[in-house]
Amino acid sequence: GVLGGTQNGMNDDSLASIVGRSRTVGCALELSAEIFTPGLVKRNTPRNTTWFAVGELDGLYTPRVREIESILSHVGRCDVTNNIYGAKWTKLIANTMTMGPFGLLGLGNSEAAALPGMFDISVKLGKESLAVGTALGYRIEPVFGLRADEFAGSSDENLVTAMKTLLGHISRGRTAPIHDHIKGRKSEMEFISGVVSKKGKELGIPTPCNDAVVEIDRQINTGQIKMDRSNFELLKIKIG
Repeated sequence: GVLGGTQNGMNDDSLASIVGRSRTVGCALELSAEIFTPGLVKRNTPRNTTWFAVGELDGLYTPRVREIESILSHVGRCDVTNNIYGAKWTKLIANTMTMGPFGLLGLGNSEAAALPGMFDISVKLGKESLAVGTALGYRIEPVFGLRADEFAGSSDENLVTAMKTLLGHISRGRTAPIHDHIKGRKSEMEFISGVVSKKGKELGIPTPCNDAVVEIDRQINTGQIKMDRSNFELLKIKIG
């Protein structure tokens, strides 16, 4: 058998350490859904804005990847990539720009995105995440079904394109860390923005914006503060 982890974050090496690299296929995705009642999933992204990228960890094109592509194509668009680590880091960048700050506030995605100053903060978060990913050797690539020509331009332009495309897909609903906090769970931010902060420290790359998101999320997790719209002002203060 083979395991394709349809999860956020750079999780493939962890999965491979358990089941073996020969049984692990990478997957990046964009699919917004919410669960308020056990067993009942509210899907927010229709098929035409649902996206997957699958790829072997070594970049080879194999029959099993084509088979997974065929299966996932029943759910949404599915691309095969020889750069799955780059695709996943590109999605992680987009998540740090949206999931990161939005997850502190408890607001719907469209409402959070419209807050004055949010766009600029999101771009700063993305620049930090891109710098860390570049230092790690990841090559960003078109995501969310974008064509290469739509992803052309400077790195900053690509960040904005990825974020706007993601927001267009997830305007309805609330992001995953919000559901974690509502349900009394520790959020997954440690494995999104937290990875940028951790790797930035190891590489000597400043990541003050992602650090601020991680710290506020930690305070929510430990019950020091509540998830609330007012945390946006706290975030702006911490970023400076």
